[in-house]
Amino acid sequence: MMQDAWEQAFALMADHGQLGACALVASGMQKTPPGRPEQYRQWEVLADCLNAVADASRTTH
Repeated sequence: MMQDAWEQAFALMADHGQLGACALVASGMQKTPPGRPEQYRQWEVLADCLNAVADASRTTH
């Protein structure tokens, strides 16, 4: 599941850029109907991946 999420996150970033990918995930989270925790959790996992990428890009080496 996590590998799939990473692949999805990178595909979103490739297609829409980092900010665009974050906006799509945030929109998906907002549009998830109540009573669909598994669908919301999938968006959360994608958001976690995008946040990890953002954190890594801010880290100085």
